[in-house]
Amino acid sequence: MAPKVITTRDGSRSLFSTRYQQHYHNISGALTESRNVFFDNTGLSRALAEHRNITLCEVGFGTGLHVVLLECLRKRTGSRSQVHYYSVEKYPLEGSTVRQMDFDRICQGINKVVGQLADALYAARDGDCVTMTLQNDPETVPLPESGHASGRQQPCNAAGLLISGGKSQPDDAPFTRVEVFRGDFIDWDLSHINHPAHFILHDAFSPDTNPDLWTVPTFKKLHLAADPGAMMGTYCSATKARAAMVLAGWHVARVQGPPGKREVTVASPDEMALSGLKQVNEASLAERFRDELS
Repeated sequence: MAPKVITTRDGSRSLFSTRYQQHYHNISGALTESRNVFFDNTGLSRALAEHRNITLCEVGFGTGLHVVLLECLRKRTGSRSQVHYYSVEKYPLEGSTVRQMDFDRICQGINKVVGQLADALYAARDGDCVTMTLQNDPETVPLPESGHASGRQQPCNAAGLLISGGKSQPDDAPFTRVEVFRGDFIDWDLSHINHPAHFILHDAFSPDTNPDLWTVPTFKKLHLAADPGAMMGTYCSATKARAAMVLAGWHVARVQGPPGKREVTVASPDEMALSGLKQVNEASLAERFRDELS
């Protein structure tokens, strides 16, 4: 059964998953939650505004909302960042469903682009990577062409989708290159990413319904792919999930959440990156959950 489209309280749209019996986003506001948890709390918004080049990894591509929000913030700030965006999705949505998100309300012209990406991902086989490169304002992006986006060789089967400005670009031109792996997180090879991830967006369904993505091995894999000063954000505040992060080598802090969430979680390999935040008692969490989670 196809997911049900809903309108959240900030006017942005989301879905209810019949597979997981959960909403894709906070019903108090999908867009508000995503900006708070994954962009503002992690420093990703600031990095874009400061024109830093960025590598990020996302667990759970979902509707593509975070690509949309990233392009919205790029446009709003005039960001000249070069962004390499890696994501994974086991159960891709049909393009027709994604188009119902009406993302043009967030960033004019992007709904068509993300819908085309969703079409390609839905048609891909397990183990395929689908790539999309945005080099111009989404309003001027032409139709997709067959082929592969530029970048390092992919270790998975390539289902190429190139969306670009059509003209040659200077080496320092801003772009967003999105690569989505269709398949299980455990099969996602992060050894080929262009740079250790500066930001990790952990947006899987909750530990109650999708426990495999909240384990010590999951967070160890992300830790290995992370830059020493990386920031990871997630909406989840569950004690056991935070303990799994700690046991995987992350330092963990609690921060204020969006409407409808009292607090959410940020983490980093570098404890100093969490300076000024309210860190959890890592020693206590490790001792309490070590036997259960090891």
